[in-house]
Amino acid sequence: MNNEEAILLTGDDKLFNMVDSHRVDDFIDILFQLKKPFESKLKLLIKKFELDYFLQIKEYSDSEKIKSLNELSRLNTIHPELLTDKFNEKVTSELVKTLAKIATIDRKIKRKNNTITIAKLTSIASLNPKNRTAKNLVKKFLKDCPEIIANACEEDISIKANYIAKGKSKVKGLFNSPLEKNMYLAIEACFPKLFPFPNMSLKQIFDYDLMKSKLSSDKFNFFLQSTMDFVVFEEDMPKHYFELDSSFHDSDDAKRRDKWKDEICKLGGINLIRIRPEHPNQTSVNDFIRIVQTLMNKHIN
Repeated sequence: MNNEEAILLTGDDKLFNMVDSHRVDDFIDILFQLKKPFESKLKLLIKKFELDYFLQIKEYSDSEKIKSLNELSRLNTIHPELLTDKFNEKVTSELVKTLAKIATIDRKIKRKNNTITIAKLTSIASLNPKNRTAKNLVKKFLKDCPEIIANACEEDISIKANYIAKGKSKVKGLFNSPLEKNMYLAIEACFPKLFPFPNMSLKQIFDYDLMKSKLSSDKFNFFLQSTMDFVVFEEDMPKHYFELDSSFHDSDDAKRRDKWKDEICKLGGINLIRIRPEHPNQTSVNDFIRIVQTLMNKHIN
């Protein structure tokens, strides 16, 4: 015998009387015990429960009402098909109205837990964006007491920040050189519907376990520490890969690193395009656009 059969065998009259005698919270507790599929007799009981519920909680104190309404919200999360959408919408509206009533009183008497109440209200509103009552109440509080809404948001979300003494910042720019910035602007112009990212870590592009199993210790450490100059994304997947070479790549050590990076790209199954300006004075954005478009026609398209 399942839970629902056991409940129904206690007698339909008994369950109807539970609702009629204002024992709505006891009935809600029973609903939490149910398992799918739901019996047709139970659906008739729930229909009656929905018709009578809001009349029966009129005599509740605000705290009792919030407790009962919160339980119904939780029940809807567990069994979303059990209660009707219209009823659940009314539950949400009644809950936020009661919270708003308490928040208004708390504000007048300057009670400390006011932000906690408003945090609950704003949280419910964010979870039920189509509920007009919740939306309008948050707007009202935002207009009347924006500082409390801001504090309530901090109550609802954990926010931490580190603070340092005033002084000169030690951060650096996104690009390592003006040449790199011009190259980025050229790639952005050549791929208007895609998303280029500069100086992306290789471990953000390639599979970590694959590289660890295939590369020597030295090459794997290089993989962990190295970046790719430009990666062009289509939505959330990388599609095109570019390196900007210069005279700094002519030393033996730089050549070795470039060779390792080429090996990693080959292992990762991608085509890395290396670009090196033919003349030092041809490094404007337009020069790079011409170079990239030529490479697109030759290597990409």
